[in-house]
Amino acid sequence: MTKQGFGSFVNSNMQKMPSPRRSAFTLVEVVVILVIIALMMMIVIPMAIIGRKRSKARHVLDDLTALNIAVQQYSVDTGKGSGFNPNFQDLRKYLNKTTYVYKSGGTDILGNKYGPFIVDIPPKVPGKTYLYFNNVVEDAYWSIFR
Repeated sequence: MTKQGFGSFVNSNMQKMPSPRRSAFTLVEVVVILVIIALMMMIVIPMAIIGRKRSKARHVLDDLTALNIAVQQYSVDTGKGSGFNPNFQDLRKYLNKTTYVYKSGGTDILGNKYGPFIVDIPPKVPGKTYLYFNNVVEDAYWSIFR
């Protein structure tokens, strides 16, 4: 082998051999990458939390809609008029058995009870549930259930 130039060696077949010196990231480069990752996380994590809360709010809204339909179906089937107050057990047979509200016995995903149920009046979102979701959904979101 003969030495030719700086940092590389040439063997008798004229093939370039890699330099014995290895390159690596400097401390500054590593710190810059970590700062960029931290900034990205500061943006992504709050958005994920808000998205998760909105998803839960949608779940509550779907439960309220199902309960409203169940009250109206109960009224039609039993002939009970406006103002009648059925309990949750009366409404269970009108709810899908795979839903959370059916399995939970009339509570939302936060553990707050739905009700009272009154024929021709939509059920209301529980007060604690409303306050929990107040920072991610507007009042208009709950429409008739507020």
